[in-house]
Amino acid sequence: MVKMDQLSYSDSKTIKQHIMLPQLPPKPETLSPLPAEKQGISADHCEIITNIPPDLPFPTLHPEYATDFFKNKYGGALPSVPMPDYIEWLPNPKIKEFLNNQRLLDGYIREIYRPEFQEIEEHINQIGVQQKEAAAKILEKYIEPETGILAVLRENESKICEYHDKLKEFDQAQIEMYESLQELSKSGILEIYQKRIHDNERECQNILKKIDKDEKLTDSQLQELLSEYGHIREKWHLNNLYVSSIRSGKIKGL
Repeated sequence: MVKMDQLSYSDSKTIKQHIMLPQLPPKPETLSPLPAEKQGISADHCEIITNIPPDLPFPTLHPEYATDFFKNKYGGALPSVPMPDYIEWLPNPKIKEFLNNQRLLDGYIREIYRPEFQEIEEHINQIGVQQKEAAAKILEKYIEPETGILAVLRENESKICEYHDKLKEFDQAQIEMYESLQELSKSGILEIYQKRIHDNERECQNILKKIDKDEKLTDSQLQELLSEYGHIREKWHLNNLYVSSIRSGKIKGL
């Protein structure tokens, strides 16, 4: 049998390294603490709950909650773990087996600090209940048929579809506008007057053919056809004048 005062320095150091509370991941440094009254927690937990994201609709716990809980309760440092008296009479292999068995160490620490772990567990369960209640309220707010978030999203989706339809109408109107403006360009106006000249020539040719073929025309009918021919020919000259003026740059703005 080996007594505790007979253990080597390395054995004592090994015990000190293993018999301690497990360390949790480091807490973030960029988040601000949420007020205790907003979290719905007691004053005992107020000092150790820090670095909580603000404006959450439910209470939360940061990763080092359990470690800070023990430090807050035991004067700012993790408490030492008392060893049972009978460990002095255990052989070295049994002590090493105890130190190397993480599950056994965890169970021993939980048994030593059972009230503290029960308090932590109860508080975590309380937080879980509050989070479930908050989640139910959020879900209810989301699916409310008239003013819920889902209803608003559907209404916005309908407005977006209507907006895209208006965009299509605008694009079509823009195309028609450009086509109309194209007719007012120099080339467009020239094309219009050239077509008119062509139509005038065709009408004049039709009148001349009618006079040549119809030998039974009366003087009044012939006079009417000649008058019509002269009127169309006058239009032909005017249209040619417009085309010539446009091409020579005499008409401003074209």
